[in-house]
Amino acid sequence: MLQRFNDLRFHKKLLLAYFLLILLPILMIVTFVFADMIHSVKQEDIVRAESAFQQSLLSVDNYFNGYIDLSQTLATDTFLTGFLNKKYAAGTTYEKKHFDYSEVSRTYLPRFTYESLDGDVFTIKTGNRDILCYTNLFLYITAEDENTDWYKNSIEHPNSCILSAPVTNQGRKMLPMTLCLTPQSGIVNILKMDIMASNLCNVLSIEKSDKEFYIVNQDMVVLASHDYRLIGQNIESIPCRDIAPQLADLKDVQILQGDDQILAMGRVCANSILSDCYLIEIFRTTPASGYVRDTFRLSAPLWIAVLLLDMAMIVLFSRWQSRRISGLVQSVRKITEGDMDTAVSIEGRDEIAELSQHVQQMMDHINQLIHNVYESELQSKASEIRALQSQINPHFLFNCLQAINTSALKNGALETSDLIVNYSRVVRKSIEWKTDIVTIRQELDLVKDYLLIQRERFADRLQYAIQTDPRCEEARIPKFTIQPIVENALFHGVEAKAGVCRVNVSAMVDGNDLLICVEDTGIGMSQERLSHIRTVIAEDTFTPQEAHIGILNVHRRIRLLYGQTYGVSIESTLGEGTRVIIRLPFRQS
Repeated sequence: MLQRFNDLRFHKKLLLAYFLLILLPILMIVTFVFADMIHSVKQEDIVRAESAFQQSLLSVDNYFNGYIDLSQTLATDTFLTGFLNKKYAAGTTYEKKHFDYSEVSRTYLPRFTYESLDGDVFTIKTGNRDILCYTNLFLYITAEDENTDWYKNSIEHPNSCILSAPVTNQGRKMLPMTLCLTPQSGIVNILKMDIMASNLCNVLSIEKSDKEFYIVNQDMVVLASHDYRLIGQNIESIPCRDIAPQLADLKDVQILQGDDQILAMGRVCANSILSDCYLIEIFRTTPASGYVRDTFRLSAPLWIAVLLLDMAMIVLFSRWQSRRISGLVQSVRKITEGDMDTAVSIEGRDEIAELSQHVQQMMDHINQLIHNVYESELQSKASEIRALQSQINPHFLFNCLQAINTSALKNGALETSDLIVNYSRVVRKSIEWKTDIVTIRQELDLVKDYLLIQRERFADRLQYAIQTDPRCEEARIPKFTIQPIVENALFHGVEAKAGVCRVNVSAMVDGNDLLICVEDTGIGMSQERLSHIRTVIAEDTFTPQEAHIGILNVHRRIRLLYGQTYGVSIESTLGEGTRVIIRLPFRQS
């Protein structure tokens, strides 16, 4: 896979890189957005479920609180409780008992009829056989009553309003809600309110509801449910049976979130005398996939438009960049094929343009090096030709000088003999130097012989001195570097000036460079002439017709061998003399 990627052209690599650069963040963003959507949906479901449950719990509380308030009112009504506990003396007439019963009936029967919901039944069950019970409002406690759950619960919890297991009355499921009216009395008097289970279910039922609901009592018996068939069954038979252990310790509303549902539970009438009773509701959550699908369907056109725009921009940009790089590659290919005059120019300010500028600078530098090497080869070839042409002449001249010296000695011309000997040394050194690089010591020995010959010419007018740093004696320099400069000083400086003139030659080390100074006290030169020579040296435009050809030739040879940093510089003052400084790299091997 990696090899296949490496084989792709730059344009395709750039496209692939940009697409990955765009698609990966898009995938990450889409993932995060969808995750946030799902989280938001779940949070909305929880908020919605909690709000709906609080409303349901409030409705149930309000429904039961009406019966609780009524039962507490009756329990504190001394007129009623007095009647229920009343004992008649022996011989009390029937009329008296009937009168008392009529007074109580007229007082409470209309109230019960007015406050009861449709189908709910109010009854006061009494164990007092002394009072009369003619209507359904007052009934005696029977043996059958004593075996019911509502009776047993009321006896066990005389100060609580008890919701007992549902009973069936004439085909209808009723929820007995009871309260002992006279818990401290020896006579059992129980207020029994039979609530129709359907009425309680209607309080919680909502058309097209997406929830399930259950009301269970302290015995975990279902009192009301969205499924009427479950009323009267134990909580173990309903889907939320696993929460039964949590109901006993329930202090406040609790919301439990599942994978596809939300379960809410809370205690009914938590701060009243009602026995433990709990409301449980199960809400179906909004399918996250459907929500995401709808959201994607609505946002897809925008996403696609943005993606297409990004792709178009990527294609255009990659083609533009690839075209520039292809131009650079084509130029470099021409250069490798030998076209050294190819212009490398890429517009812009980025790295590609900068690279093209560096390539162009490199080509200019290579062309300059080629020119220098060509010039150096021409100079070398010319030197070889001159050496071949003059190879016979120095030997012939040296042999002739030996013959002349022998004749001079025979005739007693000792001074002439010394001159011939010195000149012979100069000729011999030029023959013995087989290489173009010699030491300073060798070059200065040649200069000394040359100055000895010239002093015979100038007599007392010429004085000279040679000073050399001992570290410089074995330094390597091109041959005939110093001698042409000394010859130039004598020819242009000393010869043109009357009186005594002095020539000083010195060599020293300056860091990594070697400095050779040839200084004379001759005629010097004007500033115009000095500026002209400096310009010719700097621009390398001199011709063989130049007056200071020796200096110019030395400067050119040094530049060709060591580069633009090295060469010859001139200082001169008219009437005072001239100083020529030669700068070379300090090399001893």
